[in-house]
Amino acid sequence: MSEQNIPLILIVDDFEQIHEDFISILDSPTSKNSADLESAFFQDVKKKPVNPTKYELHSAYKGETAVQMVKTAKMLETPFSLCFIDIRMPPGIDGIETIRRIWEVDPDVQVVICTAYTDYTHKDILAILGERDGLVYLRKPFDPNEIRQLAISMTVKWTAGKQAALKTQQLEKMVRERTAELESALIKLKKSKAIELEAQRLRLLKIFSNSLYKDLNEPMHHIEEMMRIIQEKANQIESLTDEKAISLQVEQAATVMKDLRIKKQDKIEEFHGIIGQSPEMLKIYEELRILSQLDFPILLQGESGTGKELAASVLYKLSDRTDHLFIPVNCGALPPGTIESELFGHAKGSFSGAVRDKKGLFTLADGGVIFLDEVSELSLEAQVKLLRVLQEGRFFPVGAEKQIDVDVRVISATNKDLRQLTKQGKFREDLYFRLAVVPINIPPMRERRKDIPLLVRNFLERIYDNIGFPTPEMHPETMRVFKNYPWKGNIRELMNVLQYISVSCRENIITNQYLPEEILAGQEREEDEYTPVPGPVPKLTRRILTEALDQFDGNKSKAAKMLGISRTTIYTAIKRLGI
Repeated sequence: MSEQNIPLILIVDDFEQIHEDFISILDSPTSKNSADLESAFFQDVKKKPVNPTKYELHSAYKGETAVQMVKTAKMLETPFSLCFIDIRMPPGIDGIETIRRIWEVDPDVQVVICTAYTDYTHKDILAILGERDGLVYLRKPFDPNEIRQLAISMTVKWTAGKQAALKTQQLEKMVRERTAELESALIKLKKSKAIELEAQRLRLLKIFSNSLYKDLNEPMHHIEEMMRIIQEKANQIESLTDEKAISLQVEQAATVMKDLRIKKQDKIEEFHGIIGQSPEMLKIYEELRILSQLDFPILLQGESGTGKELAASVLYKLSDRTDHLFIPVNCGALPPGTIESELFGHAKGSFSGAVRDKKGLFTLADGGVIFLDEVSELSLEAQVKLLRVLQEGRFFPVGAEKQIDVDVRVISATNKDLRQLTKQGKFREDLYFRLAVVPINIPPMRERRKDIPLLVRNFLERIYDNIGFPTPEMHPETMRVFKNYPWKGNIRELMNVLQYISVSCRENIITNQYLPEEILAGQEREEDEYTPVPGPVPKLTRRILTEALDQFDGNKSKAAKMLGISRTTIYTAIKRLGI
């Protein structure tokens, strides 16, 4: 972010007029909702609030210049959040090469590819650069509203990621500093008189415990017991005169503090009902926490069974709309002929069987939140009305002559690629940009295998408590089967399998004999491997790759360096092995 806490955007194009157009579009006033979003997101509590409707715009007329500007901004710790880049920029490097070099300098920069030519199709670009969240393909001529929506959604997404990373760094720094204080105190304690040692020990322990509770605002279930022990030591009233005994006390406390480093990533097992502590889920928690306080539409994307409705309910529970209703709607389950009537209501006599006025779900959700699951199943007619609600906050019930005004936050979800559906004419592009102001991708279970033991334990406790039997443990070999199974149905499939097991298993340990045949037959084999050609590693097995990723908390660059392979190889292996 810039010094004034305004998002930095870089326009890369060889035509002067394009730069003037972008400046005109992005410098123009946005809607009230846009201003509210940017004001809530980009304000700096340590400085005076800035105009939330502005971006800090920079121009580059050559690809080489853009790369140097991104590099300089990164060095100055004021990185660009978003680049709009043209494909053709003679006589220097083209837009594709510019993007590749920019990502080598700063892989976090988000990019919108702008082109009026067909030199590169969307498929060609994905083949060259790979598919990633921070890459959008945009054809000329541009719609100003589309440019504004992209600028808002992509800078908000970029900022959420930066805030999550910054928070983690602050936690790590705090633990390192407090541990160093205790270690330094231990050295001083050994050189002081007994009474002075005791006073210094108690003072440092009190400082640490107070600062820990003050600085960490997330649930700390895993370290509460350690803090209780520390506080007991700090509250001891007997006088210690033996210097050796005092040193032992401080060493024990210092050991507890060091354990915080290990426990830091494990402290969160669930977030308002969502279970998981993998890096992927910690990022989702941070996004949900931030976006719950904003009032923009959210699009939850993910495979069936990943928990999109649960994520939507968390956005509702943490928001200021809990005094009103949260209404989930499965758009795919609504009969085609009644979708508009169900969502927006109808007037008496508007069609055969309409014997009275009926309120629609949007009217019932006034002041609250409506969750549109499988939003891709809406008819084009219903999409038009939904777009009007998002734009103006009003709609006509079927057959009615008077409009209804509503204040509803819309959260939608899909397991399909809405971008692809817009290209096929099955989903309105303007509605897509309205719904996906800030998209959140919910990862499937195969991308968060670290969470599987935690999910299994939690679900087993629920199931066996419900039927009144002690909760059994899972045999390590059976747990290995669970971790290797692809779980195409994700969490929903996992829950069904555990319920199946509970019907027959009354033992203390769950073994493979209680598993459904399809689980044993469908598990991914441990010997599955990917052999990079050429490369220094002859066999890159699932176990080796998983252990390397776990060792570095999912950091692919560090795992690749440790294995002696390139990042490209590790990405290919992850895709090949389905990790």
